[in-house]
Amino acid sequence: MTQQGGGQGRPPGGPPWPEQPQQGQWPQQPPQHQQPQHDPQQGQWPQQPPQQHPHYPPPQQQQPYGYPPQQAPYQQPQYQQPQYPQPQHQQPQHQQPPYQQPPHQQPQRPPTQPPAGGASLGTAISRAFRYRIDPTEVTDHERDKLLAAGITSPTVQAFLAWRRSLLLLAAIGILPVLGLRIYDTTKQEGNPGTLNALLAAQLVVDIIFALILWSQIGKWTNWRRQRRVIAFGWVLYFIMPFLIWLYPVRTIFDDALGQQGALDPTATAAAHMLFGVLASFAAMVELAPRAVALLPGILRGSITAKLLFPGASGPGWLVLLLAPIYATIMYIVLLIPYQVTASGFFVAAMAGFIGAQLWMGRMGFKLARPERIDEALALVKRIRGTYLLLNLFGIVFAVVGVYQLFDQLDIPYVQMAKLFINVLVSVLLLTLVATDIIVANLARGQALLHEPGTQQAYATFQRDVSQFADPVVSSQQQQGPR
Repeated sequence: MTQQGGGQGRPPGGPPWPEQPQQGQWPQQPPQHQQPQHDPQQGQWPQQPPQQHPHYPPPQQQQPYGYPPQQAPYQQPQYQQPQYPQPQHQQPQHQQPPYQQPPHQQPQRPPTQPPAGGASLGTAISRAFRYRIDPTEVTDHERDKLLAAGITSPTVQAFLAWRRSLLLLAAIGILPVLGLRIYDTTKQEGNPGTLNALLAAQLVVDIIFALILWSQIGKWTNWRRQRRVIAFGWVLYFIMPFLIWLYPVRTIFDDALGQQGALDPTATAAAHMLFGVLASFAAMVELAPRAVALLPGILRGSITAKLLFPGASGPGWLVLLLAPIYATIMYIVLLIPYQVTASGFFVAAMAGFIGAQLWMGRMGFKLARPERIDEALALVKRIRGTYLLLNLFGIVFAVVGVYQLFDQLDIPYVQMAKLFINVLVSVLLLTLVATDIIVANLARGQALLHEPGTQQAYATFQRDVSQFADPVVSSQQQQGPR
């Protein structure tokens, strides 16, 4: 056995004992421990334990040395916030109730028992003469009906509630028109049979349309089917008088004069001319309310659709195009009674109606721009005030002028009431039908944009239209950099 570094000995092939550092000096390198290796020459470890270094315990008491474990990377200790006991406060006596979502934003609220009556007639009147209804103004009765029908959108609910009010007033307003029609038909004694047949045909069409309106009041939640039924009934109601007055009423009186044996040719020609003038005037009284109400209904429907879809530009373009056309029609309609009576009231009425349409057309360009709902509402409120004042000015002078006309021609004043009721009911009906058509076509156009062919055509349209925004810049972009 050999000794190294002051040690007594070591096993054969084992590591040397570390040297003891001299006094005052630290070892330059820490002792390197190596695991004892087996000596292949001896074959096994010696039976007798070797003499150990006096500074180390004997092998029986020494812990077997192994490789030190790999040191884990340093991890920053996680700071845990100390938890303090929560003080128990006494609950106040008046606790604020928890927040509840507004009723119109609860899409899955089960239907309840509707209150008696639902929306009142006053609510229907206020809605019918407004361009937009707020979703919060839908009554509980109406909301329950809509939720039961599966309609959960607040916007759609407000639109259908507005339609319901408009339909109710139109159905009520057509009753006096129907009553006056029945009165005219039953009091026409001594008229030729052909004329009575024409009047009876018009009466039948009015009765059918009134039944359609009243039958659809309870089906107001089924918009897709109801709008088609009402549109078909309105087309029949609107076109039938025009078809009736295509018949030459003068020939009816010609046959009556021939049966009476009128011999004077001059008197017969004068009578024919008089009957033709009277027939044309009667046709004007019958057809003018429908023609006059056509464009105001479309204009009101366009504004309603604009407030329903403020980002759409189509309703604004309708307003911009139809306003001057409506002004021209009002001039022609009022010019005829003005020439008969030479009354200045019709001139004042022309100024009011034409000024209202010019004002609406001036604002139509702004309505054609996509806007937010608050911007569209502010613009419509600014338009509506002046527009209503000008129309009211025209209506007042038109009523006075028509009164003078009926007084000069000795026409019963009940016919004047029939005239204005016809105009009012026609405007309400046209507003309802026009709004349905505009909204349906906007929804259909939005659905068509998802089709592949339509998307390509729309992209081409946007590319072509963008060239008209600034033709100089567009031409330079097409030519490319030089």
